[in-house]
Amino acid sequence: MAKSAASVAGLVLLSLSMMASPSQAGPTTCLDRLAGNAYTCPFKVTGGPVGTAVLVFSSAPPVTLTASTLLSVPLDCACETDGNFLNPQFGHSKIHWVCIGNDHTGFAVSLKGDVAGNAKLSKVSAISATEGGPGAATYIFNCTGP
Repeated sequence: MAKSAASVAGLVLLSLSMMASPSQAGPTTCLDRLAGNAYTCPFKVTGGPVGTAVLVFSSAPPVTLTASTLLSVPLDCACETDGNFLNPQFGHSKIHWVCIGNDHTGFAVSLKGDVAGNAKLSKVSAISATEGGPGAATYIFNCTGP
């Protein structure tokens, strides 16, 4: 009887440890990796000057992105889709993210990139365009941080 009570107690402890809160578990999506982080990002833009922006991802859902010197309003962020057309897993990617929105001047802006398990960014790029404007501008970034 003592062995079965110990076995039951062991199973209960194992079950409780497996039900750890998400904050104790590793990141489950790209937004978990990005939330609350800031990055310094030198950038280049087509036909324009070189500059530096600070990309700041909010810590509370929904995760938004602000970019000093580039944007006056936050962009809404999401993780890209994993899987395939027959079995999509929307917003599931741990690596690929995209943020999109309009700034106060009417420009549509999209930033995207990859985030590693250590929250380092890579392959960050952007595109902005305005209806009736001179065309789209593309950007590339070389971010450091958090």
